[in-house]
Amino acid sequence: MDMFKNFATGLVCFLLALVCLPASAQSGQKKEDKEKKMDEFIKNQVSNLENSLKLETWQTFYVDSILNHDYRAMQDELDNLSSAKVSNTDIYIRTQDKWNEQIYQALSKVMNEAQWNKYLKMGAAREKKFRDKRISRAEAKTIPNIMKARIENLLAQIKELKCSNAKEIEEARVRLLGKKGEVTALFEEFRSFSPELKKEFGRTINELKQAAAAKIEELKSTVSQEQVAEGSKEDLSMPGTPFELGSRHPVSIVRQ
Repeated sequence: MDMFKNFATGLVCFLLALVCLPASAQSGQKKEDKEKKMDEFIKNQVSNLENSLKLETWQTFYVDSILNHDYRAMQDELDNLSSAKVSNTDIYIRTQDKWNEQIYQALSKVMNEAQWNKYLKMGAAREKKFRDKRISRAEAKTIPNIMKARIENLLAQIKELKCSNAKEIEEARVRLLGKKGEVTALFEEFRSFSPELKKEFGRTINELKQAAAAKIEELKSTVSQEQVAEGSKEDLSMPGTPFELGSRHPVSIVRQ
């Protein structure tokens, strides 16, 4: 238990140092020193997990690879945010949570059931719960505005949609309601929403889909009526278009 607490505490302190470090200080810090600190940090975390969970050699290799890749990628992303002078701490926390979740999922594929259960009981489950809550709160702040804008934009496109023939109608249907259509993509994203967001947008997205389907049917009916109207303009009682007979055969001309 204490070993995992040291692991979690070390991770938090290390990442907070990256987040709080000013961009000017980061740029002045020698790259070699940063690499050395990162190497030592990862080495300690791998050692802690290996000893506390009794990892086999091959497991230790994969854990080391996962932490090396993901922690360094996390640091690079945090450094880029700092270099861009991003001051919103929520963005740094979301970045940290994103990579920690990736590490969590990757480690779950390396450990056996007994090791994973022990890992969860040692504090990983609690950290996962807190992380999910933060992600849910972040979604509640940002996703609604983005989703509303996308839905409004699609509704405007649907209302203004015009087609002059069946081919254009089918292309519009595929673009909106096909397997990779824009409305279909919203439904795919909707599946990953938190219960609160599903409750908020479920009805709206369904109405969007219904509006798209109704518009397609309306266009089909309009184009069909126009085609019937075009056909009704012809007067079937008038004589048909005359056609010329072919020339006489040379043998018939000679005989005559």
